[in-house]
Amino acid sequence: MKTKTNIFRKSLPAVCLVVVSLIWSCEPFDPPRTLKAERTSLNSEIPVETGGNVHLMVFSSHDFFHNGKAEILISDFPYSRSTRSTIHWYLVHSSGQVFSIPGFGHKGETRYKVLERYNHGDYAEFEIIRGTGPGEAYSEIRAIVVEADKDGNFPALQVNFSDYHQAVNKLGI
Repeated sequence: MKTKTNIFRKSLPAVCLVVVSLIWSCEPFDPPRTLKAERTSLNSEIPVETGGNVHLMVFSSHDFFHNGKAEILISDFPYSRSTRSTIHWYLVHSSGQVFSIPGFGHKGETRYKVLERYNHGDYAEFEIIRGTGPGEAYSEIRAIVVEADKDGNFPALQVNFSDYHQAVNKLGI
């Protein structure tokens, strides 16, 4: 019995040192930032030739390296409106490159995804989350919202939404 106690007493400082060094090396947790649109055309409808409306929303910068989640609120966007809409999300890097999400970001090392929550009265809440990879800083987050027409039909757009610049040029926004 004495041997087991001696082994425990001798290994306890080493175990404590390992635990303390692991805790010390962890990065501090930053709570998610809530972003609201800086510029939006959400309340000024841009008619699409084939019916429906298209809106562009621009949100402020976010650093996914230091904070893996960006919370985004869109006001005047109740559940009833969201069910008549599709939203295409983009991350804008300081280099000018634009990345469609869900998908990989700058350098192709980090994958991003979007979660949607709508049960908040007259606004919608979204989370853009860093999945695998280290994360990067982005100068803007953008969203293109395509709404159905008054009959609930989505416009027949022939747009590749994974290519932001093509989508913006083709939609005229």
